[in-house]
Amino acid sequence: MAKPEITVKLDADGEVREGEVHPEVGAQVEVRFEDSTRCQIGIDYKDPDSLTLSLAGSFRLHKIGARNIRVSGELERSFFDRATEYRGSVQWRIPSAAAVEISADHRVDEDRIRAQVTLHF
Repeated sequence: MAKPEITVKLDADGEVREGEVHPEVGAQVEVRFEDSTRCQIGIDYKDPDSLTLSLAGSFRLHKIGARNIRVSGELERSFFDRATEYRGSVQWRIPSAAAVEISADHRVDEDRIRAQVTLHF
């Protein structure tokens, strides 16, 4: 069985990048919001064949235990750059053939509220 292609669209500082993720079982991607007072999270499940997760604000993207996640297109070089903070939005279109669990967490840390959304494949 082929691995599902999860399309990703990142719009940051006026720059749009698109790519596909081919996750292995057990892979995780974290979206860490640096200023959670300005973050937005949305889930669109109107399409019976897919789910769209939308995140917006100031955030960093991290992959954890995801050695086999491959991102194609323009995203390949900079999408998972731990030193880069994005201001904008990211959309994940996840087909119904993919098994993904989406969790959210928020906490107060050094007088700041932090939020994190994790995709578990």
